[in-house]
Amino acid sequence: MRAFGKWDKPTKQEIRRMANVDRVNTKRLKEIISHYGWPTIKLVGYEASEGAELVLLHTPDLGFQRRMLPVLEKAAKRREIYGTNIANLIDIVLVRENKPQRFGTRFKIEPGRMIQYPLEDPQNLDKRRAELGLPPIAVYKKFLSDFYHLHVEW
Repeated sequence: MRAFGKWDKPTKQEIRRMANVDRVNTKRLKEIISHYGWPTIKLVGYEASEGAELVLLHTPDLGFQRRMLPVLEKAAKRREIYGTNIANLIDIVLVRENKPQRFGTRFKIEPGRMIQYPLEDPQNLDKRRAELGLPPIAVYKKFLSDFYHLHVEW
């Protein structure tokens, strides 16, 4: 599979392959959680805990994401995972439910540009981001623009 840095639209075959990987990884993560609970940093180490969160972010199972949200929020409050990661999950769930996102982490990629999904209470966005250790939205958008070589709109 090709690596995506500069935005290249994946082929239908690549999309099917990625969706299959997401389904397999989701199934395995559910098995791990049912046996051990959420893979915290103390339990499995930083990289594996981050990997579990990445699987959760990419799962096609919105119900699973919703169920895990309070689990991860509690883990973040207890500092068992990094709080910055919970912002991504919250925003993914909200966007998938067609609601405004809270932390400004989600963007729609179109040819030559990225467009931020609608925001809840945009005036206090940077304050909410700071509470979870995220950089100001302007810094994040510059990072995205530089990384993907795309114009970022908000």
